[in-house]
Amino acid sequence: MKLTDFENARHMDVTFELVETEQKGIEDIDLARFTPVKAWIAHVGKNLNKSFFSKEQLTTMIPSLSFIPIVGFIQADSSNKEDFAGHEERIVITVEGVSYEYLGRMYGFVPEKNNARFEFKTVNGVTREYLVCDGIIVNKFANAKEILDRDIEKGQSMELVKETFEGYYEKDEDQFVVTNAHFDALCFLGDKKIPAMIGGAIEKVHFSAIKYEIEQIMKEIEKGGNGLDIKQLKEIASKFDYVSEEFVSDLELKLTEYETVESLEEVLKVENDTQFALTVTAQVGMLEKAVSGLETYRDRWGDDYPRYYMRDAKLDDMEVYCYDRATYSDVGFTFTKSGEEFAIDKESSFKVAWQPVRIEDGQSTNFEVAKDIEEAVNYAVDKSNAILEQSKTKYEAQLESQKTEYETQINGINSELEELKHYKASIELATKTDYVNNVENLEQFEKDDLISKITDFSIEEITDEVAKIIGKKMIKFSAGDVVKDTFVPHYEKEEVKKAYDHLFTEKE
Repeated sequence: MKLTDFENARHMDVTFELVETEQKGIEDIDLARFTPVKAWIAHVGKNLNKSFFSKEQLTTMIPSLSFIPIVGFIQADSSNKEDFAGHEERIVITVEGVSYEYLGRMYGFVPEKNNARFEFKTVNGVTREYLVCDGIIVNKFANAKEILDRDIEKGQSMELVKETFEGYYEKDEDQFVVTNAHFDALCFLGDKKIPAMIGGAIEKVHFSAIKYEIEQIMKEIEKGGNGLDIKQLKEIASKFDYVSEEFVSDLELKLTEYETVESLEEVLKVENDTQFALTVTAQVGMLEKAVSGLETYRDRWGDDYPRYYMRDAKLDDMEVYCYDRATYSDVGFTFTKSGEEFAIDKESSFKVAWQPVRIEDGQSTNFEVAKDIEEAVNYAVDKSNAILEQSKTKYEAQLESQKTEYETQINGINSELEELKHYKASIELATKTDYVNNVENLEQFEKDDLISKITDFSIEEITDEVAKIIGKKMIKFSAGDVVKDTFVPHYEKEEVKKAYDHLFTEKE
């Protein structure tokens, strides 16, 4: 067969053979061709789309993770900045009928050896348990790798096989309890998309945790040790308020990697400063919860919402700044803190005015709370070596991601409020129009004239306008009607008649 014989080439017989090979773990991959990532797939419990996954259910789904694709759809915004979108599809209409085409592209996959496990993570002050696994991004797709290199972490939403999805609805909890499902793909989300699973994300592995960074750096340090023991470790760790027992237990297995007491203290200080910063973040989450529980707002349709949501706070000044859904305005309160509890002084409310501030390229837009965290990290950087320098890079990326998520939620709430305002206006317009059309005393041209100006009037004003028109019509009718004199006087003597006799009333 000639190479130009394409017609026959289309029908060449090919035989495939399955070959058993040993699977490599994520730690063995070629970093020149692949980027290792960590996927926070789903948390235990109820999520934003009101579905509920138990830990047992997520555990049964783990085998279906192997070899599923990591997908996404990349598009540019108005400033030509590329980012992922969401689960993108389009409708295709042909002579055969209507179908849906999935637009997402595969940028990586979950290997068979994916180290699926459960880990805890705190998002917005709430700690949840997540199903986590390792994944691989193919560097061949440069635009996806560039976005991940730029942002370090992107939102993630799992895709499930439709035919395997089963469960039941719990009315009391207003949730759909999932009893069966298989994974179909993990989908990258852009900054403008909020994952249904709060905290769902895909992040580069070497930015996943400070402990991981320490391990990577320590692998390059010549091992030897000088006989440091667990007792010394615990004595040193007791000097730091924010180092957890779990972290100390982890170090117990690695004591031989540290040459001196000073090197061990340096690692503990990095962890202490970082956990202190995370503690500030947790306090913000608790403050947000206190604001949400301050008062309930019920809209005209009978739905209840927290009246206030937090915009910003100054922990040192004990002030919190909120948006009031009931009055569509910004307001501030003072608060007190006792132990781990925040108490908002509702009587201390004061008005707040938000002013637009132009931000130059590279200038920080962090809230005051974020500045407290940044100062804690910067202090640690000034006192640390290369280990802390790499940790700072990771932490700032996490902080920016949290800020973006917070701003996205605010924008979503504002968008929802605008939709509600438009809906309210449409209801009022329909009410006024129906009222005018149902007034029987108006001619059609009068109704049309009023309806053309309906947006200029409130409900009360439109009723006044109708009353004016009807009143004018009644006055016009009274003035134009001729009242005929039907009185016929009675005379005893018919010959005696006077020109003014008809003005007198006849007496019987």
